[in-house]
Amino acid sequence: MDKIDKNTDNEINYCFYFTHKVNFGEAVFLTGSSNYLGNWDLSKSIRLDCFYESIWKKDISIKKANYEYKYFISDYNLNIKNINWQQKDNIKLTQTQLDLLDQLQIDNNKKNTNKNTTNLKIMSFNLRYENSQDGIYIWKNRRDLCTNIIKKYIPDIIGVQEAKVNQWTYLKDNLNELYKYKGKDREANYLFLDMLSNAEQCGVLYNYHKFILVDVNHFWLSDTPDIEYSKTFKNTSFPRVVTWLKLLTTDLSNEIFIFNTHYDHLNSIARTLSSNVLLSQIKKITANKLNTNIFITGDFNAEENEECIFKICNDGFSLFDKVIGTKEKTFHNFTGKADIKIDHIFYKKCGQELDSNQQKNNKSISSSCPIKNFLVIKDVDIKGLYPSDHFPIIGAVVI
Repeated sequence: MDKIDKNTDNEINYCFYFTHKVNFGEAVFLTGSSNYLGNWDLSKSIRLDCFYESIWKKDISIKKANYEYKYFISDYNLNIKNINWQQKDNIKLTQTQLDLLDQLQIDNNKKNTNKNTTNLKIMSFNLRYENSQDGIYIWKNRRDLCTNIIKKYIPDIIGVQEAKVNQWTYLKDNLNELYKYKGKDREANYLFLDMLSNAEQCGVLYNYHKFILVDVNHFWLSDTPDIEYSKTFKNTSFPRVVTWLKLLTTDLSNEIFIFNTHYDHLNSIARTLSSNVLLSQIKKITANKLNTNIFITGDFNAEENEECIFKICNDGFSLFDKVIGTKEKTFHNFTGKADIKIDHIFYKKCGQELDSNQQKNNKSISSSCPIKNFLVIKDVDIKGLYPSDHFPIIGAVVI
């Protein structure tokens, strides 16, 4: 969650929320397995409050314990004879989750004394697609290290690239106490060496205790971005997809867009054209937005001196590593010795674009710059194995 107010050593204020457009005269209710949640007594159910774009939420002080609960729709003044349950199975909230969220908030409060701002950590992580020919670096040998890195650094939002079905499902299943996953295959399943191969995704994991998912969609880096699997740029390898999410912090204080992608590795012209499409779509999707935070994560197969990166920076985006002054490379081909920097994180706040000097240098000249840190993660497991052929990267920002 974004803000958890600690009342006692064993209580936190937890935000329950549900996104649903109800009919006139209806409301969303919550009931669950403790006295805090009505103890499954429908007459004691809790009515949520309606906010921004049909988001229903309620902050409730609860003990750190295990809970099960459900949402339902009923008449605004609660008619237990007219109930529409919204889930088949009970939703589970564990003490482990609540302990972790409580510690995260304590850590955030230590770093941030301004209660009107939000600390965010954004990660970009090329997983290296699942490939049976990778020897000791097959996915089975790397998957726990990938999840452990995420659990160690606890980013709020993670853009992953090259995620095939066994990979993104493993992440989703093993990180489900904090994260939900959204993604889309970049192409239809295809035959490779006479075997049906599943396509890669550029998916996004987000902390669902801290953010409410308002919208999610995808487009393709082509002349026809709204056509699934389209690939129109010449001399390119595969269709290239962008997954984007619109998120709202649970305290409703900040709106965030995250765009995650993976550019072509063969053709620099295609990469430049991809930036044109990406920026055009971002303008379309975020039109008429003020003070909205926009992040771009991805493997761009391009270093910062390439035209496709210049275009993004010249559109007002700050490049995290350039602002912080980090010169470390990211692609190392499982050697641990990276020789190129092709993974990037960008940030812009609508209505507060960089001035011309900042665009030219892509480096903030103000001490109030919201980008506060950037790290190239070089963790290995006890056997000395790397999680991927790319180093994951993570940036910290205050919005």
